[in-house]
Amino acid sequence: MEARAGKFPGPSLIPALSAIQARRGWLPREELEDLAREVRRPRYEIEGLISFYPHFRTEPPRKVALHLCHDLPCFLRDGEVRISEMRERYGEDPDVELVEVSASAGVTSRRRWP
Repeated sequence: MEARAGKFPGPSLIPALSAIQARRGWLPREELEDLAREVRRPRYEIEGLISFYPHFRTEPPRKVALHLCHDLPCFLRDGEVRISEMRERYGEDPDVELVEVSASAGVTSRRRWP
């Protein structure tokens, strides 16, 4: 959940952002402007929150997302080599997004490559 500690008034924005992304596949600027007006919070606050959470998209998703493991078990089985191969093969393809994922300790982190 969003760390609030009395700093920001009103309800959490995460459910609203998640709903927009579920409906649109990403968070378009016009939707963020509408949300800012609706909840009476500055857009920079909303954008700051979005930038903190890696699962929120600020650009339309590509047609294909390749999820590449960079955890220790994958590394021990030549994961870095496989990631390099995928970057070389698909790195310039505008329809393919390479996403490095880690599922350590029940938390998934993502690193997107353009």
